[in-house]
Amino acid sequence: MADILVATESAAIMVDGVPNVIEAGRTLARSTHPIVTEYPTMWGPLKVDYDDVAEAEAEKVGAEKVEAAQKVAAKPAPPPSKR
Repeated sequence: MADILVATESAAIMVDGVPNVIEAGRTLARSTHPIVTEYPTMWGPLKVDYDDVAEAEAEKVGAEKVEAAQKVAAKPAPPPSKR
C-alpha cells in the first residue's frame, strides 16, 4: 500500500487537464497518485497526532498474558499428595 502524504504548500495546479486546489497541511494524497508524482516537492510525510501503536501493543501483550493464563488453567491439577 502506498504511503499517505500531506501537502506542504498551497497551490492551484493542473493534473490531467483538471484544476486542483491544494491546501498545505490539509490536502492528503497517496504517494502513487499523479498529483504527487507530478508535483513531488509539494508533499511530505503525514504526521499522526494520536496513534494507537502503544495501545495496540499493550492489548497484544495483555492478550498474550490472558492466553498464557488460560493454558495454565486448562492443565489438569496434580493429584493431591498422600501424607
